[in-house]
Amino acid sequence: MIEASVPLSRRRNCTFCGTLVDSNGIGTFQLADGWLENRRKGGANTIAIVHRRDVFACHECIDRLRHGIPAGQMHLFDGVARDES
Repeated sequence: MIEASVPLSRRRNCTFCGTLVDSNGIGTFQLADGWLENRRKGGANTIAIVHRRDVFACHECIDRLRHGIPAGQMHLFDGVARDES
C-alpha cells in the first residue's frame, strides 16, 4: 500500500494489477531498455545506456511472474477470510 505522504508526481499504477506504487519506492520495479555486452565465457555484464520507461510494477506481481504465476492473478486463498479462532 502506498503512503499518503508520497507526492502525486511519484504515484503510478502497477501495470499488472493496478495497485498504486511509489515510482521511487524500494521494491518497485521499473521497465527499462538498454544494451548488454556479451562476456567471453557467456552471460552479460551490466546494462549500458539504460532507458527507463514510465512503466512500473509492484513487487508482488514481479514475484508471481518469477514463479510462473500470471501477474495480477490472485492465489487460491488471497482475499479469503480466514477463521483465526
